[in-house]
Amino acid sequence: AWMNLSHDAYPARNKLLRLKEADQLEALGFKLMSAAEAVQNNSLTQIQRALMFRDGLMIALLIRRPFRIENFYSLTIGINFLISDQGTSFVFTADEMKGRNSVAVPFPDNLAASLKRYIDYYRPILLSGSSGVKGAKSNALWISRYGKALTQGPLRVAIYDRTEAEFGVR
Repeated sequence: AWMNLSHDAYPARNKLLRLKEADQLEALGFKLMSAAEAVQNNSLTQIQRALMFRDGLMIALLIRRPFRIENFYSLTIGINFLISDQGTSFVFTADEMKGRNSVAVPFPDNLAASLKRYIDYYRPILLSGSSGVKGAKSNALWISRYGKALTQGPLRVAIYDRTEAEFGVR
């Protein structure tokens, strides 16, 4: 049996080579947000700048609050993402969590200004979508380039593309 298993075995990909330090990923998030703010010429459209800022905020936030991807992409303002005078927090019911325990976590202080900028300026741009239609409605925190709630696949691709462009690996 051992010989059969060793014959059929093949080496797994070494994921350690792809891992990056948390501070490197957080720095990438801040770099993307700064780059989106710094663009003065017409090299990027408003949608591209909004996507860059959103992606940077998502990367930086995932380092500080490493939620499961399903919980992260389904963040909804007023339901599990609460903004109040007392602060901003994530609140997940037991049904939303893998371990079936409810969770309440504050939003990271070092990202509060970036969150405000995203919600006040970039999120409305994304809500208008690539069509430029104003007045689209969605309570989803993360908005796609088409003005709809960002889903798991495009969220993963956005993070893959940004990290691969910066580090050479996803």
